[in-house]
Amino acid sequence: MRLTVVFLMLTSFAFGQNIEDAPNGSWKVVRYVYHEDIEAISGDYSSLIRSADSLKDLYNTSNYLYTYKNKAGILNGLMAPLKIYSKAKKANPSEPYAKEMMEALKLQVIKEDERNSNYLNMIDKADMAFNEKLWDRSKLYYIEALQLNAAAWYPKDQIVKVDLKLVELKADEDVEARYNELVETGDKNFNLQNWEKSRDYYKKASTLKPDNRYPKLMIEQIDRNLKDLDLQEKIHMQYQKLIFDADQMQAAEQYDSAIELYYRASHLKPQEVYPVNQIKELEEILENQ
Repeated sequence: MRLTVVFLMLTSFAFGQNIEDAPNGSWKVVRYVYHEDIEAISGDYSSLIRSADSLKDLYNTSNYLYTYKNKAGILNGLMAPLKIYSKAKKANPSEPYAKEMMEALKLQVIKEDERNSNYLNMIDKADMAFNEKLWDRSKLYYIEALQLNAAAWYPKDQIVKVDLKLVELKADEDVEARYNELVETGDKNFNLQNWEKSRDYYKKASTLKPDNRYPKLMIEQIDRNLKDLDLQEKIHMQYQKLIFDADQMQAAEQYDSAIELYYRASHLKPQEVYPVNQIKELEEILENQ
C-alpha cells in the first residue's frame, strides 16, 4: 500500500473531523501529518524502509511538530515512521537498520514529546495571561513558546494581537495623560474665576472622554456662575444709576427723592455703606430744617 501523507491547516483537523474536536491545545502545534490507517500499511522490507525514511526525513527537515492520528488519538509525528520501521523489522528481522532506527526514534520521540508538552504548557500560560489582559507577560510566554517551536503559527499570531493591544494601551495612556492635563488646567482657571478659559479646557477634556461626568459637571457650574455674573453685572449697573441719580437729587437739595433713591440702591447692594451714610446725612439735614 502506498503511503499517503496529508497536510492539514486550520480548515480541518482530521478526515471528517473539525478542528474543535482536537484534544485541548493540540491544534496549536501548527500542522499535522495523517494517514488513513498507519496500521494498514504493508509491503516488503525495502518499501517499508523507504516509507519510514520518507516520513522521518519529512519530520526532521520541517522544523514542525508534526503529529499523526490513529485509533489511539493524536500521537507524535515520529510514531508514524516508528511503526513502519517496526513492520520492516518484522518483515526482515536479520536486517539491523530498522532496529537501529527504532531505537533512535524512540529517544527522539521522548525528547519531542517533552518539547511539545513544554510548548503547550507555555501556550497555556500565555493564553491565561492574555485572557487576564497581562499583555507584556503573555507576550513573553508566547516568545518562549516560539523558542520551543519556531514554526508554530499560533504564538506568532498571538504576539501580533498582543502588540496591537499594547499600541491601544499606549494610545489610551496618552489620552489619559492629555485628559488629566486639560482637567488640571481647567481647575486652575476655575479657581481663578477665569470662567471662559476653564470652560474651554473642560470642554476639550470632555471631548477626549465623553463618558466622564466631571468636565460636564464643571461646565454646568461655570454656566451657572456666568449667569450669576451676568445678573450681578446688571445689578451693579442699576446700583450705579441709582447712586448717580440720588447724588444729583442731593445736589439739587431734593432730599426726599434722594433718600428714596439711596434706599433703593442700598436694597440692591446691602453690603455697600455709601447709600446708608448718605441716608443718615440727609435725614439729619431734614430734621434740622
